Amino acid sequence: MQSETCTIRTIFQHRTQYCVPFFQRQYVWSPAEQWSALWLDIEAKADQRLDGFKPQPHFLGAIVLEPTGQDNLDSVPTSSVIDGQQRLTTLQYILAALSLVARAHECEQRVRTIETFRWNENVFVAPNIEKYKIWPTHPDRKAYVAVMSARSLDDLPQQFPESFTQQLTLRKVGVEHPRPLEGAYYYVDKIEKWITERSATTGYSEEILLNHLAEALLTDMQLVVIRLGANDDAQVIFETLNGRGARLTATDLIRNYVFLKADKEFVAAEEAEGADPEDTPEILYERYWTPFEQTEWKQAQRRGRLSRPRLEWFIQTATTRTLRDEVEMERLYPSFKKLIEGGHCETAVDLLGMLSSAATSYRALLDGEGLSPISEFGRRLSAWETTTVHPLALAVSGSNTISDANKREAFDHLISYIVRRAVCGLTAKNYNNNFLGILRRVEEGDISAERIAQELLSYDGEASRWPRDDEFQNNWLNVDLYERLGSRATAAILVEIENIIRLDRHAEEPFNRRNDHWVEHILPQAWWTYWPLADNSFATGEEVTAVVSAKLGGGVLNERQQHIAARLDCLHKIGNLTLLLDDANRELSNNPFLSKEVDGDTVVIGKKEGLFNFSNLHLNRMLWAKQFWNEQAIEERTGELFEYALRLWPRP
Repeated sequence: MQSETCTIRTIFQHRTQYCVPFFQRQYVWSPAEQWSALWLDIEAKADQRLDGFKPQPHFLGAIVLEPTGQDNLDSVPTSSVIDGQQRLTTLQYILAALSLVARAHECEQRVRTIETFRWNENVFVAPNIEKYKIWPTHPDRKAYVAVMSARSLDDLPQQFPESFTQQLTLRKVGVEHPRPLEGAYYYVDKIEKWITERSATTGYSEEILLNHLAEALLTDMQLVVIRLGANDDAQVIFETLNGRGARLTATDLIRNYVFLKADKEFVAAEEAEGADPEDTPEILYERYWTPFEQTEWKQAQRRGRLSRPRLEWFIQTATTRTLRDEVEMERLYPSFKKLIEGGHCETAVDLLGMLSSAATSYRALLDGEGLSPISEFGRRLSAWETTTVHPLALAVSGSNTISDANKREAFDHLISYIVRRAVCGLTAKNYNNNFLGILRRVEEGDISAERIAQELLSYDGEASRWPRDDEFQNNWLNVDLYERLGSRATAAILVEIENIIRLDRHAEEPFNRRNDHWVEHILPQAWWTYWPLADNSFATGEEVTAVVSAKLGGGVLNERQQHIAARLDCLHKIGNLTLLLDDANRELSNNPFLSKEVDGDTVVIGKKEGLFNFSNLHLNRMLWAKQFWNEQAIEERTGELFEYALRLWPRP
């Protein structure tokens, strides 16, 4: 390894190209985080020059370069940018902005000087590529080339029509501009404002002012350039410098690690004359990693206090599943490296293949789309927010020793375990240890529905046991499940019951709840206007409030208050709940069970009629035969629904 301190002039004046490896992240620097600070540094040095001082050099940081071994005399020598692509690329944006401003002010001498540090001359082999001092990673290239090749700002609206107004000005809101375009405009604006202000205060010409800015950038700014030798580990250097600039994510480090390894493995295979032409790092990247660059993998997802991109949660899940050990998000990258170091994957190709295969199952698990066993499990699991079962779910889905029917049975056991414990009010805090314990104890080839059931049945104690039928029934019948589970989980239970009824009746396609269906209380929560008590009298809101307070305070209730308390006790039981479209939910609200005339000519539509008219759910069709709805009816329906619950969430 060799290092030296170089000015920006020294870095860009030679016939050379700095290539950003295709697998590195895109350009991410932004105005608020990095551009403004860099401009202030350059502006300060230029102002010192205007005042007649010789500025002290300003240190911008370090870059790490790895020679590519290019030995073709007709080609431009190249180096891979292991670290520092954000700095080098930004410096080229500033040089492009200086050139555009100089040309706009007809300062041709300044243009010729600046262009010396922007272009490689005498290029013979691939002039459309090798002429650029920086060759960015693939996703950035199109916009980078368009901006760097522009001879004036007027050239850019044709290249980026969506970024400009009809008056050919850059849009201020509603558009996310390509970073090269935004960078060029940012620095053009800063340079123009500086020239205007300094010209007014000093009287200097644009030519002189541009010269001071160019000197400040090219001679007063310095970088430490680290050039790696043949025996230096580029990944170790990359990790060491990971605190600089915009923070690298765990997936940035993982991507670099995998493809640097892939590159070394391919070079070694070539030397041994056993390289597969389909395993070049570039082809592997396109085949395996490009899908992870889609928007869906970048979307932030929250789990507890942590919000991370879906890709990070996936890699954590896949790594946990393979290592069969807990992987903390804060140590995702070191844990991931154990996949190779621990012998779980022998090569980068094996590692990429594992991720690709696991990604298919993970996407099905989270999105719940399709008819595969893990898709069905994902749909059933989504409302319960039990992500700690994900690694075990990937292991079941990825098994090639059991049938799809056995996988479905395994997933049935897992969802039964989760639902029964939730209905019984048992904690989910130990789920990580429970599911990880199964993953550790069950060998890869032995994963099956039978083994998973055996493991779940072996747990005892409040933190782990799988509730028996009697406990499940007692809680189902006697607990306010809506209060215990919340709206989302309660809706999930009702959806599953709706679908098993449809299955029994050989009905239409399964019902998949959308966001337009909500839990509806048949006996409404504000029931006292239209719903008489057992003695046919009507309570008032004040009486109901008084009973609630008395119950909370442990007071003694009189006979009437006991009737009200009995009504309140059944309100949130599963037997009083169904699903209804949001609009109908609001329309029926606190209406009576049967339609009723009010003031002689106004009809208040009843819940019974409304549930039937506004819904095609079998859950609601079952209510058509009911002539009344009270505590007894709710108790009866709660028991009827439990028969379905036993079939949906059985325990061996």
